Amino acid sequence: MDDGVVLDMKMVKEYHAFLIEKLEVPFFLLINKKYSYTYTFEAQKSIVNKDIVKAMAVVTHAYVSKLATDVLINMNRNNGWNIKMFKSRKEALGWLENQA
Repeated sequence: MDDGVVLDMKMVKEYHAFLIEKLEVPFFLLINKKYSYTYTFEAQKSIVNKDIVKAMAVVTHAYVSKLATDVLINMNRNNGWNIKMFKSRKEALGWLENQA
């Protein structure tokens, strides 16, 4: 994801289609929040399809990216996401391996 992008529902649908085409469902995701990007309200509610994503680890590098991810997780706390934030890629991968 590039810096400054605003994900809308069209982009979320393209994202889901790409993941389903390239990966075996259900799958695990490692998200690197290196850049700052945002979502429309609709996209925030549907960015994770729990039927295709078994677990998601998010690596946050900056306090702002951690806050943004906290908001996204809190908005969807009743959606059954298996998601956790980490400060390092190594920790995130270790956690994902234990989710299998």
